[in-house]
Amino acid sequence: MKENTLRILYNVITDQTISSNGRFLYACSNYGDIAIYNIEKITNCVQNITSENISDPIFVFKNQFDDQKPLSLAFHRDFLIVGNTNSSVFGYEVNNSTGIIGNLSWKIQLAPEISEDVNDLWIDTENETLYAACGNDVFQISLEDGRIIHKFEGHKDYIHSVNGFGNNFVTGSEDGTVKLWDHRQKKATNSLEPSKNPNLVQKTDGKLSLSWIGSACITKEWMAFGGGGTKLALFHITQLNYRTPFHIFEEFTSPIHVTEFVDDNILCAGESKSVMQFSLKGNMVSEIETSGPAIYSVVWQKQPNKFLSLSGASNKIDVSTNFTYKDTALNFYKKDKN
Repeated sequence: MKENTLRILYNVITDQTISSNGRFLYACSNYGDIAIYNIEKITNCVQNITSENISDPIFVFKNQFDDQKPLSLAFHRDFLIVGNTNSSVFGYEVNNSTGIIGNLSWKIQLAPEISEDVNDLWIDTENETLYAACGNDVFQISLEDGRIIHKFEGHKDYIHSVNGFGNNFVTGSEDGTVKLWDHRQKKATNSLEPSKNPNLVQKTDGKLSLSWIGSACITKEWMAFGGGGTKLALFHITQLNYRTPFHIFEEFTSPIHVTEFVDDNILCAGESKSVMQFSLKGNMVSEIETSGPAIYSVVWQKQPNKFLSLSGASNKIDVSTNFTYKDTALNFYKKDKN
């Protein structure tokens, strides 16, 4: 069987990011490659119903290292930032006109003594700071000089997600806890353990399952999270000390890998073909059927082109230009020619 045929069958897209100028989508796979797509061409083709082939990437950047693979992506200015499987973070120069990835510009080794996965990245653009979830810890890194500013410790198992707003950021971990941090205090300011709240426990086939937090996200006023054995829950920041959720979303019953605030709605995805969006009051706004059995990454933008991209356990990337239904699907790997 040809190489691409195998990869199409077993491909998993672990993360995505959008370039700073909003023109290009980047996605990384479990095979270590990074595919690049032209967002402008995709949206124009969808809106104008042209016959142009937009399904395949404009370029696939091949993994250059045998001992590591990309797991997480972020974008800052002219650099594609890649979190890898061996506790390292890379910065690649990118051509703003073509989107093509160029030379490796810088490399940061987070934990030289051990090899941990960098599962998630979040950029505080206002303070030019990168937060990298590596193993059980979050590393705060200056994007001006590559200096590790601080290591935030407190989780007892590896961290799945890191997301922030202003001075605060939130983490979700395999240890079943959600922690809220203030980067000025260098420590967690609050910690929630959803498994201790019977209302937040999600049963699978009528049985309790191990509780882990797959994703957590935050805005100025709200925090949301979900995971395995944990329902999607929305909290007002001022109510965290009371451990009282503003709303619990019962409709999404599968393990959760993605929570995301999209405008005034909250998006949820995970071990399901369906991606759901809810209003903050709990009303379902949309349900998008995807190509694969699970979604691990969601990215979106409103300008310069409205664009929502959904990817996971599939060679396909599903695209919506109205955030309500799927418009088209992209391929990561092309089919082998006969």
